[in-house]
Amino acid sequence: NPPTGRAWQPFVEQAESEEEWTWIDIGNIDEQGPEEIALVAYEEGWLRVYRDLLADPIFVRENKSRPWRAAVIAPFRSRSGGLDLVAIRNSPAGADKFWSFAYDNGRFRDDYFESFFPPPEFLFMANVDVTASSLDEAFMLLSVPAGVVIQPRLFSRDDDGDPVLEQTLDEDNGYKAGAGGNIDGDAGDEIVVIRNNRLRIYLDPRAGSSFVDIGVGTNSRTVHVGDLDAAGFAQPLRLAANRDLIRDT
Repeated sequence: NPPTGRAWQPFVEQAESEEEWTWIDIGNIDEQGPEEIALVAYEEGWLRVYRDLLADPIFVRENKSRPWRAAVIAPFRSRSGGLDLVAIRNSPAGADKFWSFAYDNGRFRDDYFESFFPPPEFLFMANVDVTASSLDEAFMLLSVPAGVVIQPRLFSRDDDGDPVLEQTLDEDNGYKAGAGGNIDGDAGDEIVVIRNNRLRIYLDPRAGSSFVDIGVGTNSRTVHVGDLDAAGFAQPLRLAANRDLIRDT
């Protein structure tokens, strides 16, 4: 029977774990067979990618003094149309905090890395410029120390390492999570960031910083963009005329 969305249906064998995983993402990084699973355990400083949860991971990075925060499987820099593993970690000033690992013939290699300070706390991907590339851009959120007024809390990098959108947001560092998705059906993705009492939607990040705020209570940590009702995009209002009803008077 097809899934109904009303009950969990396991597709792979389950594995017990003593680790407290703090982040998960799923994607078919080798473009073959089942999708891989990227897991982060922040307290342990672990970043692992599994093809089979009952087998050893196919990728491991561990550093408790420089713990990983998040990892996403997405098309970021791969010119061949494949996927990359994009990740952020907490590390001292001067150390690299943003990484992209390319998957190539069964191996991962360091493909791009950059240092930011303070370190990013949240990572999400979006394809805001579909006319230029099919690759996603990486968007990050961080907390800015008190007294610093010009540093953006929302910032981004494209496949060349250039910024797409930078915003200072609110001084209290209230925005904690974000997501990208094509909300209005115009091809390019919009950007959504959330705080405890608001959604902020950037309507066209590639062209500028215009946004719409929606006042709503949230948990500040969880936001996703998708076709939840499976009905596609809402049809806009249209004016229609029937010439048979037009008469001379």
